[in-house]
Amino acid sequence: MCRLLGQSGALVTRASLSTIQYSIRDLTKGTTETALTSAGAVADLVYNDLQQGDMRWQLATGEDADNLGPDSRHGFNFLLTLGATLFNNFDVESVAPFRVTPHEYAVSVVLTPASGTVFHVPYRFRPIPTWV
Repeated sequence: MCRLLGQSGALVTRASLSTIQYSIRDLTKGTTETALTSAGAVADLVYNDLQQGDMRWQLATGEDADNLGPDSRHGFNFLLTLGATLFNNFDVESVAPFRVTPHEYAVSVVLTPASGTVFHVPYRFRPIPTWV
């Protein structure tokens, strides 16, 4: 989820992109977990208008109609959801209390515009372990 700008500095739209792909690298192990693969249809991932009122965005950024972002806007136009099963590598200590340490990951989102040069949006994070 982000406010995604193209190379011209304008918000991307469905028509401005032809493909969206991603790859996942486990930085702790130094291995590629998911080679470059399609993220899905552009129309399912990109919004032509900024999406506003989504609590996930408001909680993550603090942005709303009264609290605009640094670019004087609020909302997101790109939403990619990757399943938790893609990020399930962790280390467990062999002695009590058996602490669990999740691995650090890098996700590279590769965007191919309808015209112009391919560009990348990198993400780096350590997932929070959860159990059900």
